Amino acid sequence: MQTRRTSPASELRWFAVGIGMSTGVVGFCANAVVLAVLLKARRQFGSCSVNIFIVNQSLMDLLACFFVAVTMILLVTARSEYSGAVRVSE
Repeated sequence: MQTRRTSPASELRWFAVGIGMSTGVVGFCANAVVLAVLLKARRQFGSCSVNIFIVNQSLMDLLACFFVAVTMILLVTARSEYSGAVRVSE
């Protein structure tokens, strides 16, 4: 019986994808909760400059986590291939 061995590079790639997906999904959910709480508090207590700054920061982090998760999905499905070379059309 033959066993199939994977290369260390392949295992490291899957580990990196797992960490990236975890970071993206957990960060997205956590920032969505923060935004919901701050928007609800805004309706009750009004807005101040600190809350506006936190909402802005949380929204940027939410979008960054979303794009990290999407990038990891595209990496796993092999829809985003980067050759490392810049091609200039003539």
